[in-house]
Amino acid sequence: MTKLFNFFLCLLLTLTFGCTSDNSDTPPDIVPTIADEFNIQLWEHLSPNGNSLSLLVETIEDHDCLNSIIRNEISIQSTNLIVNLDGIVQPENCIEGIAPAAADVSFSTLPIGNYDLEINILSLIKNVGFIDVSPNTFKIELNSSDGIHISNNELNRIPNNTFWGYIALDKMDLTTVTSGFLEEIEILKDDFSFDNGNYGHFKFTDEVLDFEVSTAFPDHEKFAFKYSGDLKDLTRTIKEYRENSAYLNKLEIRVLTFEGEEL
Repeated sequence: MTKLFNFFLCLLLTLTFGCTSDNSDTPPDIVPTIADEFNIQLWEHLSPNGNSLSLLVETIEDHDCLNSIIRNEISIQSTNLIVNLDGIVQPENCIEGIAPAAADVSFSTLPIGNYDLEINILSLIKNVGFIDVSPNTFKIELNSSDGIHISNNELNRIPNNTFWGYIALDKMDLTTVTSGFLEEIEILKDDFSFDNGNYGHFKFTDEVLDFEVSTAFPDHEKFAFKYSGDLKDLTRTIKEYRENSAYLNKLEIRVLTFEGEEL
């Protein structure tokens, strides 16, 4: 089949994405199609310049490159948000492996308010609804969800002055180090309790903190807290434990911040 015939065949396959080449000047090639469903996750990008809302989109079925992306366009017209998902791009620098194709559909910092939302797939499928942006949460609701699945309809926003992370140890007999560090954090932190819910970067369920930890050490403790004091006092406490010769090569402390940085 010719490239042009393949292209129109792709457009006629309702709820199906065709893969295009990375060269926008030539008609797209069709490589084996992928599933007609996509997973969408609300996400908050953290930055010193202000946090922003994103829709993280992934194909439910895997694709042939680890770095395949979903071509997308976004339009913000006053309180109307339009997202177009236009096809799968298999990059020329394909990283071999099997993984979902992905897109980070990032909105600029949206003021507090309610926004009409339209999600289009190849201009053939339209899902409409709204996104609500409040000081504490992002919420999404669609009247239909043809071809897509929303994995989290509500996302708690990361409060200002929030820090979270873990302390990990090489040996179980160093647990007194963990308790000592956490006691110092307890003294420094603000009097604040996190609501239960999904914050994206971490979640609280029945007041229990959870997020993914990647460390080679066998024992670790997670923490999350608000701190509005002098950042130098917090970094000094972390540094004292990291640089203590008694814990050298036996301890790891990772602390992430509400501005998307790491202490």
